[in-house]
Amino acid sequence: MAFVIASSLEARIVAMFVRPGHEQQGLGRQLMRQAEEWLFSEGCEEIWLVTDDDERVRANGFYRHLGWQEDDLLDGPVRFIKRAPGV
Repeated sequence: MAFVIASSLEARIVAMFVRPGHEQQGLGRQLMRQAEEWLFSEGCEEIWLVTDDDERVRANGFYRHLGWQEDDLLDGPVRFIKRAPGV
């Protein structure tokens, strides 16, 4: 139904997907929260992810809604960052 891949060595969310038909059920929000908590518990003070730069891609709004900040524009994709609480 949904999965997330995170790397504490790179301090990043590698991938997160919710299967069509299972969206809008809170699965992505729950997975992202668990991945963030795990990365921060592993000592990552700032975590990051990359997504498509097309503003129509729902992921951009999803990440912003969860408190991710757009860092800088790469050549095409957008990089989002999130800092550990208290950092």
